[in-house]
This record gives sequence, C-alpha cells and structure tokens, in this order.
Amino acid sequence: VVWFGFDLASKVVLVGLICFFPMFVNTVSGLKSANPELIDLYRACSSPRWLIFFDVRLPSAAHSMFAGLQIAIVMALLGAVVGEFVAARQGLGYLIQASAVNFDVGAMFASIFTLSVIGILANGLVQFARRKVIYWDRKTASAAGAPVDGY
Repeated sequence: VVWFGFDLASKVVLVGLICFFPMFVNTVSGLKSANPELIDLYRACSSPRWLIFFDVRLPSAAHSMFAGLQIAIVMALLGAVVGEFVAARQGLGYLIQASAVNFDVGAMFASIFTLSVIGILANGLVQFARRKVIYWDRKTASAAGAPVDGY
C-alpha cells in the first residue's frame, strides 16, 4: 500500500506475489518429475535440450502446473479480498467490510456469494482447460476403464 497506493496496482501486485509461489513450486516439482529413462533415451538420440523440454519435461509437469493453478486461483481470490479489506475504496472486499460495519447482512452475504460464484467459475475454467490441454490423460484413463473426469 505504501509503494503502490490504494489503487488497483497494489492489489495486482499482492495477488501476483501470492500466486507466484504455488505456481513456481508446482511447476519446478513437475519438471523434475519427468521420467529420467525417457530423458536418457532422448539424449542418446542426440535430441536438443528444447526438444527434451517440450516432449518430455513439459507434458510430465502439466498435472503439477494445473494443480498449482488451482491453488493460485484460491489464493488470488483471498489475496484480492484481503487487499481490499486493508486498503481500498471499492471492490467486493471493501463492500464486505463496509457492510459488516453498517450491519447490512444482506449486502455482506451477497458479496460473499458473488465471491463464491467467481471461485466456482474460475475453478471450472481451469478444469476445462486441464481437460483440453492434457488430452492424453483422457485417452489413457478411458482406455484403462477409469472415469474420464476423475484425477
């Protein structure tokens, strides 16, 4: 707040900092979980590093990256609301706080319900993107007889 003021910039920085670390840790963890035998096979065939990254490491990290994205969505909503609690003149967090001070329970619950809907829609969007991006998981799961929408 001291550096970026009461405007949108301070909330964006706060949300960015909160979301960065879950995404970063899950992405690094997923990149390191690649099959070392497959990496050795690519190296034995003199494949360049970029091909190993795109063909082996990135598909291996996709599940972890989407898990980090789901965590980041929750943290983003919480960070935005807390940022608006602390220093804001508008937004759902400010409305919740102002409604609580004025004992306007209807507006407070409407704001909380709106945040819930935003969270559910964002989670659904990530699940949709996960099913589209990690297409090989659907084929493998359906061939094995596992439920297609399950983890």
